[in-house]
Amino acid sequence: MSLDLAGEMVLRQATWCVVREQEEQVLIYNTRTDELHLVPPTGFFVYQQFDGTRTLVEVEALLRQFLGREMKESPGRLGVFVEQLLERGVLEVDRAQTG
Repeated sequence: MSLDLAGEMVLRQATWCVVREQEEQVLIYNTRTDELHLVPPTGFFVYQQFDGTRTLVEVEALLRQFLGREMKESPGRLGVFVEQLLERGVLEVDRAQTG
């Protein structure tokens, strides 16, 4: 999938995914693809922010607050991570909110 992640794009968690918190990571099970995805705590924080009301830019701002200086060390990683979640069907574009 080659999706242009526009900053004003609104994303949401796919309703067909089931979340189970593990000790050090979170397991997200995609019932449509029968795939399991292990997500680290920071990735799960990002995943949780996509509730169908926030844009990519807004989630990036929340992540900057959550991480502080660490985000400066890895620019562009958020976009790559979000694109991977979209490709795996864990997140989806909220067509009702996206203009």
